[in-house]
Amino acid sequence: MEGPVLLASHDRAFLDQVATTILDLDASPSRHADTVRDDSPGSGFGLSKYSGSYSDYLEARAQERERWEQQYRDEQEQLKEL
Repeated sequence: MEGPVLLASHDRAFLDQVATTILDLDASPSRHADTVRDDSPGSGFGLSKYSGSYSDYLEARAQERERWEQQYRDEQEQLKEL
């Protein structure tokens, strides 16, 4: 039998071995979005889809966080200049 399987687990080692797609239900939604976007920081519904293993998901989230922090620092610098 083939097809998708929905799995919820807190066992990170197990997820890293079996997961090929991660759906993150705790994402920061993007403005004006109305569909789920693949490999994105947010869909507008608090749902993001990441392809790859659990380790790939963690790396993508870390990169997103770094981009957010850099954007925040840039915005704070602009505010100081204004």
